[in-house]
Amino acid sequence: MELLISVGESHLKNTPNNIHRVNYGAIVSRANVPHDLSSFPFNTLADKRSVKEQCWWCIPSDCPTKQKSAMISHGGYSLLIADLDYRDYAQQAIIDALMFVGIEAYLIYDTVSSTAECRRSRVVIPLAESVGYENWIRLQRALTFMFGADDAMDNANQISYLPTLSAANKGCYHVSTGNGALLDPFNSAFAHQAIELAQSHADDAESHKLPQPDPVKIKPNPTNGHIDPITEFNQVNDWSDLLRHCGFKKGYGNRWIAPNSSSGVAGVTISTKYRSEGGYVSSHSSDPLADGKLHDKFDVWCAYGRPGVPMGKVLREFAESHYLSSGLTLQKHNQKAYVGTL
Repeated sequence: MELLISVGESHLKNTPNNIHRVNYGAIVSRANVPHDLSSFPFNTLADKRSVKEQCWWCIPSDCPTKQKSAMISHGGYSLLIADLDYRDYAQQAIIDALMFVGIEAYLIYDTVSSTAECRRSRVVIPLAESVGYENWIRLQRALTFMFGADDAMDNANQISYLPTLSAANKGCYHVSTGNGALLDPFNSAFAHQAIELAQSHADDAESHKLPQPDPVKIKPNPTNGHIDPITEFNQVNDWSDLLRHCGFKKGYGNRWIAPNSSSGVAGVTISTKYRSEGGYVSSHSSDPLADGKLHDKFDVWCAYGRPGVPMGKVLREFAESHYLSSGLTLQKHNQKAYVGTL
């Protein structure tokens, strides 16, 4: 059965007579021959509002209305859409990121506000079958999270402007399409990742409802007072400061972009699902820590702060430079603990 998407002539026109249904192929065709509004000024806020009022739009469902409760009840969602307004992504970087998670069918085009100096892209992913709201929102949030995209697209009835030429984007407008297999909303790598992400967020939300215990204080071993340097390193360093020092860039939420990332996608997550203090998980193919394991701050420091340096030397450097509240370096403290002179 052919999947259809509801489209409209203008977001100011909300009557059923002004809402039509088209297939995904029609949107791709529109991208290749966009509605041309480039003769209209696009400088002031009033200019931009006027142009957008003339743009055709779509919703990711075949619902005959864009009223929110009606759309949630109706379901029929067959598109995922991400608006990349916050970063100057190259379209090839977007394609690389999509292919990395197994998404082979896509449409990418410059939005009406895109400029040569600051590219803004819309990413449209067609599904192999239409789904209800609950399944759609799980997939949609995963796509938004993946790119650090505008989370307004997570709204059940959010509209997206169809491909349009404007005075802003006419010099840089570009389209990229992928014609591979449509994304299976239930049995695909991305669908499974979306389930895991939703569960992770649910677990995090639940943990934040519980009373938080006092921070664990590292105490000397009762037998000799020795302090483990890795435990101490992890306790005294902050995730954000450490990652920025190592060249990471902040993404969306608890996501980060690794310094050696070629895609520009925020593929690193600091997850509190299994460790209350957070653990490093990466999906960057170029990341030496992308091994499916949860890593601590010391692991990240060894990989990015002191790459190629033996772990023993990294530990010694920290122990010799880190001062405890006693005024002793960690190295001196442990030496005294070893000989029993603390």
